[in-house]
Amino acid sequence: MSKQETLADLITNETTSKPKGEKVLKSNYNDWNIETLAEWNSKKINLRISARVPKFHITFENCIIKKAKIISIITRYDNFKIRGKSSSISDLLLSDPIAKNLLKGGNARFELSDKNLIYNVKLKRQDKTSLINVFILIEKLTEKIDMII
Repeated sequence: MSKQETLADLITNETTSKPKGEKVLKSNYNDWNIETLAEWNSKKINLRISARVPKFHITFENCIIKKAKIISIITRYDNFKIRGKSSSISDLLLSDPIAKNLLKGGNARFELSDKNLIYNVKLKRQDKTSLINVFILIEKLTEKIDMII
């Protein structure tokens, strides 16, 4: 069983045993400190993954990237909007297929703040495969960010 499946199992076990609640998980991946906050109710899981960059001299420009819903509906094409300062990391998040797949989730958004890459998404409560995929894609994204910084 992989580490991503273990994290997803911990969250799904908690959601099946309790109708409402929250769980905080902390892990490390390639020197990144990853903190996951899962809050759930009877239908949805609100997932917040905060990955802290390991290098002391690196700080991100503060910005938020999310899907532009109205424009995407009108144009029938995925459009994303950025609020804040643009940087090489935000350009990667806007152009990378892994980041675009993560932004297709419900109310998904990336936030760059100081040394943290924060990802927020809403998932269906019983959707364990999406939960595993989120953890896998976040780890791949941190590898790509390591190549840039």
